[in-house]
Parts: sequence; C-alpha cells; structure tokens
Amino acid sequence: SVRGNDEIAQLATEFNSLTDRLQTTEAARRRFVSDASHELKTPVAIISANTEALELVSGKSEWTGNIIKQTKRLTNLINDLVALARVGEIEKENLKLEDVDISQVTETIAGDFRQVAAERGKTLETHIPPCVHVRSEEKLFGQILGILLDNAVKYCDEKGRVQVEVTTEKKEKGFAIIISNDFAEGEDIDYTKFFERFYRHDISHSSQIKGYGVGLSMAADIVKLLDGTIDVSWKEGRISFRLDF
Repeated sequence: SVRGNDEIAQLATEFNSLTDRLQTTEAARRRFVSDASHELKTPVAIISANTEALELVSGKSEWTGNIIKQTKRLTNLINDLVALARVGEIEKENLKLEDVDISQVTETIAGDFRQVAAERGKTLETHIPPCVHVRSEEKLFGQILGILLDNAVKYCDEKGRVQVEVTTEKKEKGFAIIISNDFAEGEDIDYTKFFERFYRHDISHSSQIKGYGVGLSMAADIVKLLDGTIDVSWKEGRISFRLDF
C-alpha cells in the first residue's frame, strides 16, 4: 500500500514536471513568434519603401509591382502573427470582464461588413433579437466577430448571401451566434482542420483570395479564452460557424 502511494506520488510529480515543461515551451514559442515578427517588420518596410522610390525614378514595371504586392502580403502575415502571439499571451485572470450587449455589438460589426459585402456583389442579413447580454470582454468578442465576418464575406460565393444570427433557443442559459454563407464547393472539405494555424483548403478560387489561415485559429483561441466553443459545418451549399457561450 505504501509502495502504491509512493508510485502515485512519483507519477504526479512527473506529470507536473511535464506540464511545467510544456507551458515553458509554449511560452517560448509565443515569444519567438512575437520577436521574429517584430524583427521582420523593418526590412519588409524598407524593401517596400525602396521599391516605391525606384518606381518614382524609373517608372512602374511588372517587377516592381510584384515586389510591392508580395511585401504587402508579408506585412499582412506579420501583423497576423503578432496578433496571434498577443492573444496567446492573454491570461484569463487578466480579462476585463463587463456586461456586454451582444445584440448591439453583433449588429454594429455586421453593419460594418454590410457595405463590404455589397461592393462585392453579395448580401449580408442579420437576425438578432434585442437585449442579449453576457459578461465578457467586448474588445475580444468583437475581434471574434470581425474575423468570422471577414472570412464569410471573403469566401461567400459570387452573388451569395451571408447571414448572422443570434439565438437563445434550445439553451437553458447563454446564447449562440451563427455566421453562415453560401459555399457551393464545400462538400468534400475536411472541416476538422479549419482551426489549425495556416490551414487553407486548396479550392479552385482560393489562390485569388488573400489570407494565410491565421484568422480562424486566432478566433478559436479567443473563444476558448472566453469559455466558449466554436464549430464549423457545411450543409446544402452553406458553411456555418457556430459560437456558443
């Protein structure tokens, strides 16, 4: 019996040690991503500035155009990596929780994307009941919605429809937000990988759409931080992201 207790104690000690090492490794990884991203900003900015100066002197060309295009893509990636690292550094105990009117926040952010959708020949509609509240951090919550709506408008089929719904039905407490869009090519996609960092499914038109698959991973991290869940599904030509809190 004593021996058994000793073995359990040793196992617990080894488990705690492994947990500490994993936490240290994760913290080091986040620091590396953040530091490397900041270090990359300066040379990329210099390349962009020098290329624009070259265009002023020698005129625009296919080559300078390509350089500027790629430096903009690199800048976007660097900004995404910095944002991802910052999310990873947030501790739950440091969250500034307050009463958040989810109905109002969702309607406002959806409204910001309605014109963007219209300019791309798509429609954005909302079904949001009034006065749905939650204790959360409004800035982070807004960031989740911004990521998902940007993704929905970006990947929605041409002349398609984006829909934002807030519902409290079938829930004893809390609420759900469902953001969906037309996505005809979504039937054979492995949705279990959608929240992995840098994952982008190789659909026929994806090369024309900017992005590195960082946003959805970031959204999933923030949802977890706020004690929620996020799921993705596809049915009858539409892809849906569901948030439950």
